[in-house]
Amino acid sequence: MRKTKIIFLTPGVQTGGAEKQLAMLAKGLQQRNFEPLIISLTQGNTPHTLPDFNGLNVVECDCKWRLGLPANIIRLREIIKDYQPHIIQSWMYGGNIVASLLTGGIDADIYHAVRASDMDQKRYGRKIWLNAKLSARAKMVVANSFSGAGFHISKGYDARRMHVISNGIDTEMFHPDSRSRQLTRTELGVTSDQPLFLYVARVDPMKAHEKIISVARLCPDIKFVFVGSGTEHLKVPENVITLGLRKDMVALYNAADWLLSLSNFGEGFPNVIGEAMACGVPVCANDVGDSWFVMGDTGHLCQGHMPEQIATEIMALAKKRVSYTERKKLACHIQTIFSIDTMINAYISLYQHGKNQDAHD
Repeated sequence: MRKTKIIFLTPGVQTGGAEKQLAMLAKGLQQRNFEPLIISLTQGNTPHTLPDFNGLNVVECDCKWRLGLPANIIRLREIIKDYQPHIIQSWMYGGNIVASLLTGGIDADIYHAVRASDMDQKRYGRKIWLNAKLSARAKMVVANSFSGAGFHISKGYDARRMHVISNGIDTEMFHPDSRSRQLTRTELGVTSDQPLFLYVARVDPMKAHEKIISVARLCPDIKFVFVGSGTEHLKVPENVITLGLRKDMVALYNAADWLLSLSNFGEGFPNVIGEAMACGVPVCANDVGDSWFVMGDTGHLCQGHMPEQIATEIMALAKKRVSYTERKKLACHIQTIFSIDTMINAYISLYQHGKNQDAHD
């Protein structure tokens, strides 16, 4: 049987949740009679390339604004033409723009993808406007969240072209591990009876680190652990541990009593919620993106907005002890609804049959 050739156009293959999802999707399609080629629109440092892309065909083109840009654009166009793809799936705003502008005359189905919701209009307004205009060239636009789909439709995207496919969570990697929990807490200097709240996010205005730091100051008896690029440089109180970028997330999730997800804006499908729940860790999240949709009837829906209000809710949660049965329910919820196979099959169905019912609707 002839393989379906698919090109993914992505801003980069460095660290990030969207990049991890792309790698998982490409590998899944590769095992299902697809032949994926991933084209990165930036050329990063090889040591920082996500290992998730190992075993995939990846080409990096330096498309940053500089003297050699025209030559790289011509090279990129030739790579796309020579590959003769059946499908071109762009990934995030930068990929969508390139897919629309550089694929004229190429006989392939073009799909755009949006990976966020409620984005800051000062930073992203022009890019969103341009994406909305260019999306007319796409057969379909894939959003990874219902909130993201609604937001982009409100900004000019055609609702008839919008299709939701939620992210997939690797439940073979992310799973409950009581032994890892104890070892990691010991390494962090956290006693077995001390509440530990985990906050996983790169330092960015949308991620609300300053608010969580203020909350931590109001909860001196609770230990907070920050993980993510740039967190190691934050000025924090004594009850906050900052770890920077880490690769041992399974162990860190298992060490936590609760995961916090309290972004200011911009979240689509927050992977950290699904990963933590797959490890049996309950989540305290605000109403941003599809957070509550992912959680279902589990965890805690944070109602507070000010640090004092959030601190009161967190202190109440810290007194709760999550049972083995409850942890198992959390992991089962993710395995059942948000597996990698569910995501991959939804993309295949879209590519083969056009728009069907939105995934998980």
